[in-house]
Amino acid sequence: MKKCDEQFAERFKAAVAHAGVDDTQIALGKFLGVSGVTVWSYRKGEKLPRMKKASEIAQKLGVNVNWLMTGNGEMTNDSELSELEKKVVDELRNASEAELRVYLRSMGLEHLLPTEDG
Repeated sequence: MKKCDEQFAERFKAAVAHAGVDDTQIALGKFLGVSGVTVWSYRKGEKLPRMKKASEIAQKLGVNVNWLMTGNGEMTNDSELSELEKKVVDELRNASEAELRVYLRSMGLEHLLPTEDG
């Protein structure tokens, strides 16, 4: 495996964790529009997505495509957020886990909360 591919694999895993989506191979494949085998290949660094697919993946995971593919730049696209959105993100980043749970429940976003077993 090439070193750049190993680095991509680590960034891909970090992007999936950042997005908070179901990371089982099949579910993630459906979410990203690729096969489960392709997800496995990305996670192992054995395959890199073509640029069009990389852009789609980055958008769905909420990360910067340049960072995903090269490691350059910031992971997230915070610079594209409005000032209000940046303030909300900052507040959420500084919130305790308990505060985040209360907020997510109040917004009807319970599905984003981790399950008891994971």
